[in-house]
Amino acid sequence: MPTPRELLHVGTRAELAALGHSRREITAMIENGTVIPLGRSWLGTPQTPPAARTALDAGMRLTCLDALQLHGAQIPLTHGTHAVARQDTAMAIPPGVVPHTPLASWPDGEPVVPLGLALVHAARCIEPAGLGIVADSVAHLGLLERAELEEWIDSLPRRVRQPLVRIEALAESATESVVIRDLRRAGVTVRPQWFVPGVGRTDMLVGERLIIECDSVAHHTALPRYAADRRRDQRLIRLGYVVIRLTWEDVMLRWPETRSLLRDLIRREEHRVPRRQRAAQPR
Repeated sequence: MPTPRELLHVGTRAELAALGHSRREITAMIENGTVIPLGRSWLGTPQTPPAARTALDAGMRLTCLDALQLHGAQIPLTHGTHAVARQDTAMAIPPGVVPHTPLASWPDGEPVVPLGLALVHAARCIEPAGLGIVADSVAHLGLLERAELEEWIDSLPRRVRQPLVRIEALAESATESVVIRDLRRAGVTVRPQWFVPGVGRTDMLVGERLIIECDSVAHHTALPRYAADRRRDQRLIRLGYVVIRLTWEDVMLRWPETRSLLRDLIRREEHRVPRRQRAAQPR
């Protein structure tokens, strides 16, 4: 997995020199735009994301949700660039930057704060529901040892800690995390990563027969995958399941409507085997 530094396409003059580039060559790369100076410490490239350029150029480093995403975690929808400065840095906060409490010193020499510190900042910044998405992802991907994750959760205020009492480590995406957590709060039985013989693994089984698949654009719109998904749905329906597919937009941008739809399905008991079918089943 690429490091945050690699994902940001940033480095230092010392690193370029260690690769054999002379001072004159580095100056030439800056002049021709191959390398972009960012503040006092960093050099970027045209591939460096604008948000990272803004933070580093201001002498700040990425933290909270921006850092968590670079460390590999799934995050809720966010606005602005989350960054932190040092206490000894006098500066104006750039437009679009969400500042966090300044640090006495940098914890390391990276452009992104460590995962543990990013979690601390996230707990002070985002709603508990969004924090649940992050915690589920950290657990699922093994970004922290379970004991470390539990220690962080135990350190949180009760209001923040409550949604994290149960970690959904089987949720493979932010959308799955949102759906699983909401249905559990409604008192519905949810089995993530439910395996159906002859079909394979599904994102979740709700109750006895409602299969919910959370599709991403990247993985489910290519023509071969699209067709394969529909064949899977047909096999599931023949086996007696009810199948619903939710897009990223359904969950992250239109959640109130999607939540209402799911609750309607539950009220109509679409997740339960109809009584007439129960009566017909051999005893």
